Amino acid sequence: MFFKSVLFSDAGELSSGCSGIGVVMERSPGAPVIQVSEKKLDLYVVESVAEYLASMDGLVEALMNNALLVFEFMDSRIVYDQIIHGERLENQLLIAMRQRVLEHVSNVESFVLKLVPSIEPERPSRLA
Repeated sequence: MFFKSVLFSDAGELSSGCSGIGVVMERSPGAPVIQVSEKKLDLYVVESVAEYLASMDGLVEALMNNALLVFEFMDSRIVYDQIIHGERLENQLLIAMRQRVLEHVSNVESFVLKLVPSIEPERPSRLA
């Protein structure tokens, strides 16, 4: 599963603008790619929130497709460290979102989260 968030703010103001997420999931070789999510959020959110939303959308889709093994690829070092290394968070929303991701992960047999260069997840970037 590959996902990406895209954030647009008006004239550098973080309080106005919009965000989008894109998620694609590849199944076994030869099976068609699933376009999980292509959402424009009607508000501006910080990158970490958008990344968590994209991850949750992908995990929900994987669970609905009875996936047993999930490889998730992201390019956000911050969110990766929060999930994998359990970095201490002060923001209650991010704490809740990380917990929700971990709850979804607990419902699959195996979960692998990989950090990839920002240029790699091209298709989800276009969707976002």
